[in-house]
Amino acid sequence: MRTTSRDSLANRFWKHVDKKEPNECWNWTAATAHGYGRIGSGSFPSEGRPRILLAHRVSYEIHFGEIPSDMMVCHRCDNKRCVNPNHLFLGSQMDNILDAVSKGRISGLNRFSKRNSLGRFSNISQSL
Repeated sequence: MRTTSRDSLANRFWKHVDKKEPNECWNWTAATAHGYGRIGSGSFPSEGRPRILLAHRVSYEIHFGEIPSDMMVCHRCDNKRCVNPNHLFLGSQMDNILDAVSKGRISGLNRFSKRNSLGRFSNISQSL
């Protein structure tokens, strides 16, 4: 089984970043899926395929450390290809949805729901 260290991942990561001024978006220049940058982890799990990581999550971990399992890495800039750590923040799925709603990226809020403590779905508009 082949593995790659965090340093190797970081080196490969930086080869695909169009780094600009600290306040500008740093766009990912390699592979994307659904607009988000993608990079192979360099490790091959038992099924033999490399694990694919999202570039903005790799950027967050390089700059700030591990991402808690219940958190998402969100974009302040709303640019899916951006990997500038100054544009990234941790948030829950609800935080990410509410951020999108507040910026007008999502309409029809009533179609979104969340599981309540009983495992039932409830409308998130009640959370606003």
